[in-house]
Amino acid sequence: MARTYNDLQLCSNFAFEFEGNETLADRYLNVSQSLYEASESSGWTPDEFASALVVVQEDMSSMKVREGETLERFSRRHYSGALCEDAVERAEAYLEGDLPKP
Repeated sequence: MARTYNDLQLCSNFAFEFEGNETLADRYLNVSQSLYEASESSGWTPDEFASALVVVQEDMSSMKVREGETLERFSRRHYSGALCEDAVERAEAYLEGDLPKP
């Protein structure tokens, strides 16, 4: 769940910063916020959620930037299009009651 939250946050940032698509950015941000709020109501403490995010972000450190790749191209490859829509679908599944317990 933390990975999905993180992906949606990064998708929101990409949509806003690189695509100038505030509507899409807001959509991803709102879904991620709903996921965070649902985690709280299902028993996750803020510290547990933050710890899960740290694990996700540490895992992301192994992502490789291709030679000559700009930040925009890297972000487009990881945080746009179908990848973001997949994150929305995962979030919606969690929100329908499939939230993992801490």
